[in-house]
Amino acid sequence: MCLSWCCDALYQGRCFFFRLSSILMILDLGLTLYIIVQLTQIDTFACCTDNLTLNDQCSYMTIGGTNNIGIDSEGYCIQKSSDTYCKGDLATCAEENSVDMSKLCSTEVLNEVADLSWEWLMIILVIKTVGLIFLIALEIRSLINTRKKATDQANPQRNREPGEEDVEATVGCCDKCKRCSWECCKSCLTNTTIFILKIFFMIFGTAATALAIWILIYTDRVSLSNCRVLSGALQADCYTVQNKCTFEGGQNYYIVIFGDLNLTGPYIVDLITSASTTVLWVVRFAILRYYLNQSKLASV
Repeated sequence: MCLSWCCDALYQGRCFFFRLSSILMILDLGLTLYIIVQLTQIDTFACCTDNLTLNDQCSYMTIGGTNNIGIDSEGYCIQKSSDTYCKGDLATCAEENSVDMSKLCSTEVLNEVADLSWEWLMIILVIKTVGLIFLIALEIRSLINTRKKATDQANPQRNREPGEEDVEATVGCCDKCKRCSWECCKSCLTNTTIFILKIFFMIFGTAATALAIWILIYTDRVSLSNCRVLSGALQADCYTVQNKCTFEGGQNYYIVIFGDLNLTGPYIVDLITSASTTVLWVVRFAILRYYLNQSKLASV
C-alpha cells in the first residue's frame, strides 16, 4: 500500500516537473530569440588602448561603460570622464618592436575586431537556440507518447513514459548490444546519443548565457578581443605588441564596446530560466528513475 502510494506521488511529481521544465524551455527560447534580435540592432565598435602605462584609466576593466568611451581620429580610445586619450606609449612601444600601430588601429582592422566579438556572442546564442528547439521537440515527442499510452491501454506493448529513454540510456549500452538484437542495440545507441546531446545543450545553454553576462556586466558592456581575428603579418604584429607592450603581456589592447545593450532585464531572466531548466531536468530524471525502479519491484 505504501509502495503504491509512493509510486503515485512520484508519478504526479514527475508530471509536474515535466510541465514546468517544458514551460521554462519555451520561455528560455523566447528570451534567447529576443536577445538575438536585440544584438542585431546594437552598435558594436572597437578602439585601441595603452593598458600598460595607462592601466588605471584605459584597461578594458577600468575604462568605463559604453557611454564613457569615445574614439579619436587615430583609432585610440578616449575615456570621456577624465578626458584621457588612451594612446599613451603604445605607438612608441610598437615602433621599438618594428610594428606600425596605424595599421593595427585602422578603421578596417577595428571593424574586423568588433565584428568578431559580435559574431562570437551571436554564434553562441544561435547554438543555444538550436539546442532549445531540439529539447522542446523531444519534450513534445514525450508528451505524444504519454497520450498514446493513455488512449491505447489495450495494446500489450507498453509505451514509454516521458523521459524513460533517458533513464535507460544510463544503463550500459555495450552489454545490451552484446545480448540483444540489432534493433535493440540501435535503439540503445540512439537513446544514449540523445541523452548526451540533452545534457550538452542544457549545460552549454546555461554556461554560455552566464559567460556572456559575466563578461559584459563585469566590464560594463565592454569586452576584450583576440589577435586570432587577424591574419598573416597583421596577426604576427598584433601578437608582438600584445606580448611586448600590454599589461603583463596578457591583456589585448583592443577594447570592444557593445552599445545600448540592456543586460539588467531579459539577460538575467534568461540565465535564471536556463539554470532552472537544467535543475528541474535533473530532479525529474532522478524521480523518474526511482519511480521506474519501484514499479519494477512492485511488478515482481
